[in-house]
Amino acid sequence: MPAASTEAVARPLVRDLAAPATVMSGDPRFEAVAYSTTANGSVQSGIFAAHGPSTFNWRFAVDEAIYIHEGEVTLDYMGSTFTARPGDTVFFRAGTNATWTVPQYVRKSWTIHQPSRATRLWRRVVN
Repeated sequence: MPAASTEAVARPLVRDLAAPATVMSGDPRFEAVAYSTTANGSVQSGIFAAHGPSTFNWRFAVDEAIYIHEGEVTLDYMGSTFTARPGDTVFFRAGTNATWTVPQYVRKSWTIHQPSRATRLWRRVVN
């Protein structure tokens, strides 16, 4: 476990390039920073921003929960299309893909974790 904070720590977003194979349209500019990781590395949280207009595909290697802070994104995910705006949350399952369409800008916080072995088995049974 990380030590409890005794002061605020600045963690600016860092520019990250989109993998060309994931970009469907536009020239997305990503920025991200992780601000918390458990000691064993099984859970991590951070902030991510994408500047559009752009459309890109994202593959989820682990479960991810997001909370939209600014902007909006239209998501094509598991047969549904919906728009996430400030205050909305979305959960993505490990092993799935989503198409993200960012008209201008989106900023989200994220928490990722590997689903337990039992959860992965259960998902295989019910899906």
